[in-house]
Amino acid sequence: MIINLALLLFLSLVTLWLTSYRRRSLRRWHLQWLGNIPYQDLLDIFLSLIQLVLILVLTLCCPTVPSPEKILTFLGQTDWQWQIACYLLLYLMVVIEMTLIILVLVVDLGFQRDSRLLFKKMTWLPFRKDRPMASMFLIGLVTLTDSLFFLGLLLLLGKNEMLSLAVLILGYGAVKACRYSDGLNQLVAFCLFTVIGVWAVTATLLYGWLVGLLLMTLTYLMISFKEQE
Repeated sequence: MIINLALLLFLSLVTLWLTSYRRRSLRRWHLQWLGNIPYQDLLDIFLSLIQLVLILVLTLCCPTVPSPEKILTFLGQTDWQWQIACYLLLYLMVVIEMTLIILVLVVDLGFQRDSRLLFKKMTWLPFRKDRPMASMFLIGLVTLTDSLFFLGLLLLLGKNEMLSLAVLILGYGAVKACRYSDGLNQLVAFCLFTVIGVWAVTATLLYGWLVGLLLMTLTYLMISFKEQE
């Protein structure tokens, strides 16, 4: 659990640091060398690369972390059942309803803000119609690295302890919340991604990593295409 907590805390701080508006030097470097790539997309690429580096370093250099062979075996274990379709359908219904409930309770009633306007401004992984291939590549990269890091490495490290699973789910919500700048946006994102984390972790434990990857893919596609409006 200590390793999971340290990794999640580190990734949260890095995400918060990269997302901060005070990163002017990074913005200048982006405008000078990578102006054709949107800045927010560049941040997601950086975070994905950081996760991949952490996976490689831990699996190759840390003796307490399972070997690459054990991790690959865990990733390949999938129990395909017809109940998976019911699980995914129920998940899609729940995540939509929970989004509405959180927006109404937290934003409309709690903070007396317009939840529809706030939700529209919460942009992450937007699908860009002028760059469809680049957008799909970014969505695929982020989905794969998140699945490998959260549902692969961290879940394998803590799947036998309830406290470790709770830390993983809450940490996943915290990391994704740090991707936003405004405090209210972070609170809403934390609630939503925590719900997503519960269902993704449960799907992985019940049916295998590939099902968790499928659930996360559907989720990120919903988030991405929502940004077109």
